[in-house]
Amino acid sequence: MAKAEDMLVFISKKYDYKRVLLDKEFLDKNSFIILLTQKPEELEEVVVVTKTAFPKIKFDKNIASQLNIEKAAKNPKPYGVYDGTIENGIGMIINLSGNRKKTKEIKFKELATASCTQDYFNKTLQLKPDEAALFLEFCDADPKSKTILENNSNPLTLMDFLFSKNEEFKKLTSVKKSE
Repeated sequence: MAKAEDMLVFISKKYDYKRVLLDKEFLDKNSFIILLTQKPEELEEVVVVTKTAFPKIKFDKNIASQLNIEKAAKNPKPYGVYDGTIENGIGMIINLSGNRKKTKEIKFKELATASCTQDYFNKTLQLKPDEAALFLEFCDADPKSKTILENNSNPLTLMDFLFSKNEEFKKLTSVKKSE
């Protein structure tokens, strides 16, 4: 039913829409391929996990049994009574109330050093090892660091903040050196 000068529009939820203006050559083909571009997906969080090499340990059933007996002796539990614990569970507390109070106050310096590698400070920000601590104190003095600390959800925001503060820090230290 399509004819020359008509426009075909391809729309999909996960792809950018595509418009194709039909011409006589296009209509003469029996089949054609339309390539759609997938829409970018915004990520809320990216978790980078590093693999470390663990030494191979020979499993000894007798030692494992002895360890289980010692563990049970330290924490005796009545049989058949649920005490609310999860056997071999992960020690994690999830705050379901929506209240964002933290049990331990994390400092900006701790967040920055935990989120960024030493290479980021040395190579990317080009800080000398003795400048890094002073730089983090400089960043901590900025009120925006408190906002980043409270949100603590996006490491890229933290790295972007550190990068912009590094430019200010370099200007200050170069002025100080010239005096």
